[in-house]
Amino acid sequence: MYTLPVGLTTFSVEAQVEWELIMTGAAISTIPTLIVFLVFQRYIIRGVVMAGLKG
Repeated sequence: MYTLPVGLTTFSVEAQVEWELIMTGAAISTIPTLIVFLVFQRYIIRGVVMAGLKG
């Protein structure tokens, strides 16, 4: 059980770096964040807009 950055560095070995695996892992790791943003997009944008208003 590693954190994501540590887990992705395990794909690098002394002789070569498995760029395909690193890029695939990085792309897959963004999916949960993207899903959370899409689900709560209305609230996130509303919070940003309200923070910019004076009143």
